[in-house]
Amino acid sequence: MKHTPGKWFVDENDWGIYIGSDKRNGWHCSMMKAEGISYTGDIEEDRANARLISACPDLLEACKFAQAVLDGYDPPVDDEPYNRFTEGMKQLRQAIAKAEQE
Repeated sequence: MKHTPGKWFVDENDWGIYIGSDKRNGWHCSMMKAEGISYTGDIEEDRANARLISACPDLLEACKFAQAVLDGYDPPVDDEPYNRFTEGMKQLRQAIAKAEQE
């Protein structure tokens, strides 16, 4: 299953913090908190989490773009930048795979 296409946004009202997309015809993708007597969470942390989650489609596209650009780059093999480059590419591939469940 594919994720809801971006752009995603954060919307907050008296009932909760919602992550949504115009592609969902008014339906939200997720809800971070619900107001109520039993809510004991940290509202600022919930807002930060909502912002991070809403940025995920953009971050995934940025990772894919960076991977496509850097796949053709071949740094010198005998120095430290090569090790950092290969580790960075490994992290890019892992992040993309995690997001796409591959």
